[in-house]
Amino acid sequence: MEPEQKAVELLLEDKTIPDEFFYYWNDALNSSGYAAKLLLMLAGVEMVSKVPNKRGHRNRDPKKLEMVLGPKLKKELWGVGNANNALRSRLVHGEYFNQKDGNTNHVESLQHRLIAYLNEDIFKEDLLDARIVDAPRGLDGVRILERAFLRARPDALLHLPNIMAEAVDGVDHLPSYETLRFADYHDSF
Repeated sequence: MEPEQKAVELLLEDKTIPDEFFYYWNDALNSSGYAAKLLLMLAGVEMVSKVPNKRGHRNRDPKKLEMVLGPKLKKELWGVGNANNALRSRLVHGEYFNQKDGNTNHVESLQHRLIAYLNEDIFKEDLLDARIVDAPRGLDGVRILERAFLRARPDALLHLPNIMAEAVDGVDHLPSYETLRFADYHDSF
């Protein structure tokens, strides 16, 4: 994986990307929850889009943010003008996903846009493949964990060892339990 190794070396040498980006991105990769992963990725992207001002502090540059995200994704996540209704702002201030957020996988969109930005603007060559499958993964190696509730059938106990004993082939094959998927109750899960 020589291209990926070269990409890591170039990233570590690049002085325009603050260390905080790497901390946020690492935390995002190791997070299993969709909202947590998305918020950590957004914080990482915000760090990449900051530029030094005259006093030495770093401020978010809207033009650089758009360069990283592209105009469509920037508008969806950061909004235009009054950004209070944008997804990023709503999530940061305690409002969860709603119907108007649709079924867009923003985690995947952010991953692809960041790879494109790094290839085009930092590496100046295609070192990272934007077609990476199910990235970013969590510690367990999967993109998203099962998002469901289990309800015990009348003759079963809702007891973890009993559930684990039946879950050999996944939660779709539990004779003593009913699987209630989040997606059946709310589109944004």
